[in-house]
Amino acid sequence: MTKPNQAGVTTLQIILALTLIAVAIGVVATLSNSDDMDAQPMATNTEETRSGESPLDTFAQNQAESITEPVTAAVAEQNEQIEAAMTDEVVDMNTPGSFTDYDANSLALAENGTVVLFFHASWCPSCRGLEDDINANLSAIPDNTHIVKVDYDEATELKRTYGVTRQHTMVVVDQNGTELRKLTGLSSTLNQLVSQI
Repeated sequence: MTKPNQAGVTTLQIILALTLIAVAIGVVATLSNSDDMDAQPMATNTEETRSGESPLDTFAQNQAESITEPVTAAVAEQNEQIEAAMTDEVVDMNTPGSFTDYDANSLALAENGTVVLFFHASWCPSCRGLEDDINANLSAIPDNTHIVKVDYDEATELKRTYGVTRQHTMVVVDQNGTELRKLTGLSSTLNQLVSQI
């Protein structure tokens, strides 16, 4: 007959013993941590103590504030800059009046103003008289008024477009080149021209 082995320890018993030891260590560590937390002051601010915040809550709140404060300040600064730019920057739609020679971009001046095509011939005394008066009084050309000198002898297509048959003709046009008004020989000074447009 065989005798049971009473001195031997089975593997199962070793595992159970180790599990119990691990659980015991965990319980001791947990109790030890809670004792340490009880020993530490919960909060230095009496408001925090009254509200029942834990140190973890206070830490989380402080971290959130440290992240949001710089962002909030940056956004506020940017908003102030935008407001300042909007109030300081007055949009002036006026452009100084001008007297120029005709080119392909001349009609674009009518977008924010008046364009007057001045059909001018160098051999025409009344054309030269009006040109001299305009040049002598450039600062008197009203804002957004652009007088454009067109060479009567060269601008055959423009003369045909606007039905111009003689020099010293003024044609007021819009930005698309559409004729708005025609003045023929009635203006010998800038003031007379301006009063008719």
